[in-house]
Order: sequence, then C-alpha cells, then structure tokens
Amino acid sequence: YVTPDWWRPSKAAAVAVVHVQNETHRAEMRIMYKVLGGRLPFGFFSELQVRLAQSECLDQGEELHFAPEATAVDRVSGSVLSEAYICGEGVVREWAILSQEHAGEAETDEASNNLCIMGWTELSSLQGATDWRLFRRVLQAIEGMAQQTLGLSLRKMAFYVDASGSLAKPLEITRQNEARQILTFALERGKTDVCRDFVLPSLTETRLSRPEQFSHKSASSLRQRHGVDVFVAKNIDDHQIDV
Repeated sequence: YVTPDWWRPSKAAAVAVVHVQNETHRAEMRIMYKVLGGRLPFGFFSELQVRLAQSECLDQGEELHFAPEATAVDRVSGSVLSEAYICGEGVVREWAILSQEHAGEAETDEASNNLCIMGWTELSSLQGATDWRLFRRVLQAIEGMAQQTLGLSLRKMAFYVDASGSLAKPLEITRQNEARQILTFALERGKTDVCRDFVLPSLTETRLSRPEQFSHKSASSLRQRHGVDVFVAKNIDDHQIDV
C-alpha cells in the first residue's frame, strides 16, 4: 500500500480514468500535511487512525486499520481505508491510504511529522463517477483534529504525477489557490498547468472510465489521426537500402 513510494503504491494498479471536460487523468489524489514549527503531538497519529477506523461511513468488511510489520514498511504505520458506493449510475470503490512519510535515517524525525494521504478510485461497472467522499472525509478528519489541538499548525501540500510517472514538486494549497480551476506545478522539464480536479477533490461528481476502455479509445484515435496501421521494412536490391 505504500511501496515503492507512498505516492505510487503498487496496489493502485487498477485505478480508473477520470474525465474533466476534454482532459483525462488517472483517478488519483495525493495530499501531504506538514507540521509548521514543531512536531505532531504525542498520540496524534494513533488517535487519527482510531477515529478513521471507527467511522460509520466506512465499509467495515474491509481491513480498515492496520500497523504493518517493519519488514514491509520500515518504521511506518498507517491505515488502509476502502469504501464502495454507487455514483454516476455505476459501482465504484474508493481507496485512501494514510501513512507517515519515510525518509532516510537522518531525516526520520522530520519525516514522522508528515501525514501522507494517497487516494484512488476503481470502477467496477462499465460507467460511473466519483465524488471523492472517502478521501474528503480523511482530509476533514485531519484538519478537524488539527483545529482542536492547541498550537498545531499544518501546511497542506498537493502532489501531481504526470502521464509518464514523473513527480512534480509539491504545491502548497492555500485559501487563495484552492478554488482556482488551474494549478501550476513544477516538473524537472518545466512548469505545467494542471486541472484542479486532478489533484484536489472536485466539488461535483467527475466521470470515470475503465483504464482499458481509455487505452483502446486512445489507440483507435491515434490510428485515425495519423492514418498508419502498419509499417513494413523491406530491402531494395538495386541500392541495398532499407526503407
């Protein structure tokens, strides 16, 4: 659930494709909360896990609360949350993984103050949508506990991963930019504009499709656009040139 990295878990292999206007992206969300000027209070993370595990909104048939062995996730504990629901006339299953960022040994204390939330949605039917209800509840639980904790201040950071799997630099989410339709992230190759609904839960339902449906459609569009179905290599005897 948090390997090889918390922001790209191998468990999220069947993630759906989300459609926003004419753009598409993997139906994933990544948020990190960093503590400003201090540390997480003792027991904060454990209490947060308990609150999420006891939430009536979750599918109690799933393994909602766990503390993985150190051999699986070195010095990291977390919660695996899952909920299935009907949205957009389809059946979807939403996942949310709460963990603490793991860094090098010298940075472990600092990393332990970072709350990481990785969420994604899978589509069980041919069509559907998501309103990110589970992911939104996890964020609300963290922010609600932070408001009740005297002297605790959290910085909210959004993460974006492009189609090639490259991770952009985290973007701080503030009251000023949270409502913007377009957010700008910095990748190694330069800055890129990203639709807000690809990195933050949408205020409305967003349409989903299965990844294989999107792949087939994209391949068909490429063939129609370029008009190339096959490339044949042959040898010209007179000039010995391959074309």
